[in-house]
Amino acid sequence: MTGAVSAAVESCCSFCGCSSTAVGRLVAGPAVYICGGCVQRADQIIVNEQDASLDDLDGKSDDELLATVARLHRSRETAERAAIRYVRELRARGVTWARIGETVGISRQSAWERYSGEE
Repeated sequence: MTGAVSAAVESCCSFCGCSSTAVGRLVAGPAVYICGGCVQRADQIIVNEQDASLDDLDGKSDDELLATVARLHRSRETAERAAIRYVRELRARGVTWARIGETVGISRQSAWERYSGEE
């Protein structure tokens, strides 16, 4: 069974070796643990590999391309949901639409249209 490991359990990330007290939280898998930093590094490796694979589109079958499109689409939806949750929290804290827009490289108005949920 997988799940989160509290900082009180003295376990270490199976990838970088940092203790749970150093990273705050580990995610448990079957006989392994991973910290948030290693998750982010792994995600960057996958993104870099996907970017590199864009150079070899001609060598891929239609089914491989369709599978990649489906995977990228799901990733985009997940990232969009997370961004909306973070923006809502930022707005609850009083952060302006101008600052949010500037952070993501769009105008204040575009940020509002994209993240406010209002028409």
